[in-house]
Amino acid sequence: MAGIHEQEDEEIGIVSSFFTILKVDRESNILTFSIPEGEYSSESFEKLYNALKAKGFFSYTNGKGEIISFPKVNNKRRTYLKFVLMILTVLSIIYAGYTYSSSYYSGLNPYTIFMLALLYFALPVVIILVMREVPKYLIMRARKQKYSFPLFVPNPFLMGTMGIINAPDEPYMNSDDEIMAGFSSLLIGFIVSTTFLLLGYLGVSLYTGASYLTNSSTSVINIPLLIQLITGHFIPSSGFLDPVSLAGWSGLIFTSFNAFPIGLMDGGMILSGFNRSFRKNVSYIFITIMIFISFTYLAWLILPLFLAFLGMGSIEPVDMNYLKASKKALAAIGITMALAIIGLSPYPIHLSSPEMGVFYNGQWDVSVNGSHSMSTYGIIISNYGQSNINPGFSLNPAMGITISTNNTLVKPGETNTFNIGINTTTAPVGMNRVNLRVCVGGSNMYVGLSFFKLYQTSAIQMNNFPAQVSNESEFLENVTLYNTNNQSVTENLLIGAPENWHYYVMVSNTTRFLNSIPLEQNGSYSFGTYQIQKPSQKGLNFLNIRIYSEEMPESNIYFAVYNSTDYGNMLTILE
Repeated sequence: MAGIHEQEDEEIGIVSSFFTILKVDRESNILTFSIPEGEYSSESFEKLYNALKAKGFFSYTNGKGEIISFPKVNNKRRTYLKFVLMILTVLSIIYAGYTYSSSYYSGLNPYTIFMLALLYFALPVVIILVMREVPKYLIMRARKQKYSFPLFVPNPFLMGTMGIINAPDEPYMNSDDEIMAGFSSLLIGFIVSTTFLLLGYLGVSLYTGASYLTNSSTSVINIPLLIQLITGHFIPSSGFLDPVSLAGWSGLIFTSFNAFPIGLMDGGMILSGFNRSFRKNVSYIFITIMIFISFTYLAWLILPLFLAFLGMGSIEPVDMNYLKASKKALAAIGITMALAIIGLSPYPIHLSSPEMGVFYNGQWDVSVNGSHSMSTYGIIISNYGQSNINPGFSLNPAMGITISTNNTLVKPGETNTFNIGINTTTAPVGMNRVNLRVCVGGSNMYVGLSFFKLYQTSAIQMNNFPAQVSNESEFLENVTLYNTNNQSVTENLLIGAPENWHYYVMVSNTTRFLNSIPLEQNGSYSFGTYQIQKPSQKGLNFLNIRIYSEEMPESNIYFAVYNSTDYGNMLTILE
């Protein structure tokens, strides 16, 4: 009890040195001093506040000629929470930056991408957050108050963070300070974010163009509509942003959300400084609006959930008698609402398949007696979209693949040729087909590639006779196939011809195939498996094949005979 009375006497002594004490009420360790209202001044109270704080006490006024004093409480759990949220937010920013930069700088090694993500995304976002806290720090220091970190809100999806929520351990001195702190933070956040947005668009990252990550969804990021109106042609309406621009875009988004007049947000501080009587009702209205806006991008729900957890209360200044801020607050509220509208973007991000065309001239590749083990195909890719693309390739069935081109990026309106090499070492003898997948973001296109692999022997002989032209519109090729081996063989017959060449084949005077070349088979067709007896046995030991067409083909025709035991032969008709 003696300690309590000594504490009380100490507080009474400090307060009495600044104001006349009419009455002292005590409830637990909280003292309420009644003073003459006409004697009160904000300057004297500020001196009293600092004097009490130096002795370990906090104080505030309730606007009714009363000063309340109580011992400072060291809330370590809150300090730990702030520290953990700050670390999680920094990691979230780095993760979001690396994920996005892996798409934008695809083709670089992971370490380089990580460093670029730190430099061109994580650092700008951190700068925006820090710059928004600078005016709050300066205002607190000017009043000899202790600045404390806010609550950081992590958001690993694209933006890295949803910004900050005010949670000072020591309230602002008066309404003017509270309003100025919230308003300055929003204004600086808007300016710095817009600067990064423009710098990124102007190419400050020194890397030209953007590319979409193979096998991932393509993100199209919509710039805030009002920013488009203000900046005109300097910023496109949408696109795959430079990481520096993305940092600025993210800053605009979370700065705009922070302008909402809700609880501990900067907008809530401004509203509280203007009129505290209806701040809770306004907070509930705007947090409902924020939830509805979040439905356009669900990751934004993180912020209203944080706010709902913290409650709708606001920061009360310590000097409740200081009420000179009405006009300033009204102007600040108007500008703040403008900032909120400027930074928001309806449907900020959506998935989009880039517009591209994939072209292939249908050429074959033929390897005879191991002449080569790499089949090469020219794949032409055209970009019809607004952003650069960086296509990826894969094969089914999986085989070794090499890709060479003069530029991996295909710019809007341009066309690049990608030379795709397939390692055919492990491919079986005969006709082989693989599906080449060309992927850009979430868009996939498929091309069928064909190559022939033969190891010729003398067991099978093929003779063809000169073409017989009965009239100008008919082409005829006779092919006779002999079995010279001392065993019967079963052979696969295949013809490869230009696409859109119409022909039919007769084998031993029986029509086996009549077609218009199926485009999905790239002008090739296996039209039968035949057993040819060895010469010493009775039966068919040769085949007569006739190829008919109503018009001359425009390029070579390949006729091949092969089986699983590596017998093979190929005839090029029209070479």
